[in-house]
Amino acid sequence: MNKNLLSLAALLVALCGCTNLHSVITSTQTGLGVSISENPSTQLYEVRFGYFRNEFAFVPGDTNHPGTVPDVLMEIRMENVLKGGLVYQRLAVGSHAVSQPGATMLFAKGVDGSVDPQTAAALLKIPAPDAGATAGKLPLAQAYQKAADKAPYDAVAKACGYDTFAAFLTNSTLTSADVLKVSTALKAANLLP
Repeated sequence: MNKNLLSLAALLVALCGCTNLHSVITSTQTGLGVSISENPSTQLYEVRFGYFRNEFAFVPGDTNHPGTVPDVLMEIRMENVLKGGLVYQRLAVGSHAVSQPGATMLFAKGVDGSVDPQTAAALLKIPAPDAGATAGKLPLAQAYQKAADKAPYDAVAKACGYDTFAAFLTNSTLTSADVLKVSTALKAANLLP
C-alpha cells in the first residue's frame, strides 16, 4: 500500500476513530505499469509491470446514533486504461445500502455496465422493503436475544404462520402489518413489555 495513503488512513482513524468506532474505511491499490524499486524488507530490487492506482474512501459513522454503521454504496468504473483496459468495482456496506433498488441493479450489471433486459424486468418486480417492518422487528429481535427460553417466541411465531421466530426475523418480505401481528401476539403472551 502506498505510504501516503496509509498515513492518511491512520490520520483519519486517529481523528475520527476515538469518537466513533463505527465508520467504513475502504482502500484499493491497482497496478498496471512498470516500476523498479528496492524492496525494503528484502533489500532486493523488484520490477513491477502495470498501472498503479490508489483509492481511499472514509465514511464516518453517525455521531447522533452511536453504534450504527453507515450505509455505503459505491461504484467505480475506469475504461480505456492502457488501450482497452478496464477497472470496475462495486461496494455496498450496510443493511440499507444492500437492500436499496439501486444496489440490486448495481450488482446485476455486467462488466460493460449493461443489464440484461430479462434481469432488469425481474429486478423491477422485486418489491422495495418495508422500512416500518424493518424498524418494527428490531425491538422484537432484541427481546428474543435477551430471552433465556426461546421456545415461547417460536410458539408465537408458529401461531402467526412462521416455522420459527428466527424465520420470522429473517423474512425480508414482511410488511408493517405482519410485524404488528407478531408484536401483538408477543405482548399477549407477556413476552414484550
